[in-house]
Amino acid sequence: MAPRGTARMYMYINLLVLYKTVYGFLLNSSTESLNETLLSAATTSVPSADSPEYLTRLRWADSAFTYIKSLNCTEVYFTSPRECNHMLNVRKRNVVVYIAQEEDSIDGEFVAMLPDSGLSRAGTHHGVVALDPHPDANFGHLVIVFFIDKVDSQADCERTKGTYIGNDECMKLALKHRCRNAIERHRRYNTDADLISSSRQARKMVRRCEINFLPLVHKQTSQEPAVVDGISQGYEQALVCREDLLDYSLCPSLRPSNETLNLVCNPIRDNTRRCETSHEAVGTRCEQFESCDQAVLISGGWNRQTSLTRHSENIVNMYQLLRRNGFQQSSIKIFFANGMHRGIQEETGAESVNTEIFPAAMKTSMRFHIRKLCGRPHCVDTLVLYLNSPSRTDGTMLLWDVNKNGKVEADEQYTIDELLDDIKSCKARSVQIIADQSFSGELSKAVRPGVYKSLLIRAFQGN
Repeated sequence: MAPRGTARMYMYINLLVLYKTVYGFLLNSSTESLNETLLSAATTSVPSADSPEYLTRLRWADSAFTYIKSLNCTEVYFTSPRECNHMLNVRKRNVVVYIAQEEDSIDGEFVAMLPDSGLSRAGTHHGVVALDPHPDANFGHLVIVFFIDKVDSQADCERTKGTYIGNDECMKLALKHRCRNAIERHRRYNTDADLISSSRQARKMVRRCEINFLPLVHKQTSQEPAVVDGISQGYEQALVCREDLLDYSLCPSLRPSNETLNLVCNPIRDNTRRCETSHEAVGTRCEQFESCDQAVLISGGWNRQTSLTRHSENIVNMYQLLRRNGFQQSSIKIFFANGMHRGIQEETGAESVNTEIFPAAMKTSMRFHIRKLCGRPHCVDTLVLYLNSPSRTDGTMLLWDVNKNGKVEADEQYTIDELLDDIKSCKARSVQIIADQSFSGELSKAVRPGVYKSLLIRAFQGN
């Protein structure tokens, strides 16, 4: 049982701040140096210039990069002026390129969808390009998406406000559904351009327009995805990271494909007590008058492309930090992406202890666990919640695309309102939330003064 008091938790959080500072510096510096080292080596493995597929990918990527480098940041409406200026200064080696391309595709081969919104110019497309100018950040950051369509002439392309890129191809910026209309309505009622760019309403409009996740791109088909054991197998993602393109960034390190294929524990598939959707599934233990520190680590994902190696490392590092500072192994519960078959192994004396890692998609079990910890008096001294998930602009955390349909649904996300409702009137002596994810500041904004006692929030723009 760990000693009591919130002073110790301030020490924990200060340790985390130090860890984030050092780790973030190492991450950013090592990524850049790694790119510089490997890009020269990668030139030897670039496909032959005779390969038409490679030349097409490179032409698409260069056209998209040229587009963002020529932006006028006083007129851009799909992101903020700050982000726009970042894009004007970003280098190719710091941009990750994703492309959906079919060697023998006909016009209208691909469709695209976002988890949190529809897309304008919906329909089918010859190809899709996405540029990620923030590869070291959790998703919930700007991603620039372009559609490639076949046209009869350059005039046809320009008539639809596209950019002609040669070879009878037209590149068009993808926007969230109704984004342009919302901006135009706002501008009609605000004639002062300076007021528009600085107003709170304008920032809301930008957030409505900004694409923050990679779209799910799949081939157009009239058939529904296959269903195996009552579980949809979903659409195959055709938008693939391309690190063979000369001068562009290396691809992020993904978890092994066999680890991200399905939920580790799926109540529909696995009729076992371990996969129940209640606090019993995670072994919630909270005896009255046996007060001790408790921690819940929540690291969602969405799919394979948003569940990176570094995210599993973040969870392990946070777990080890808590263990070194007095938290019992049984008092730390981990909810991570689609789960992991192997937990965290520890050697404690003569025996080995395994801490199980549950899927973040077990949302009901996770919420039951938090509510039980908060609901019983004299049960929890300090409750620590560590949040490290891809997030929407309102701070909502994405857990996992369980049905693989590319659209976020209520049981696949954890909203700020749900989190605050779970800890409302919490009987723990202190509640400490470490929000290590995009749009983490939305959590602090949502807390009403006087409602949550002894609540401390530390917000980071997470890696």
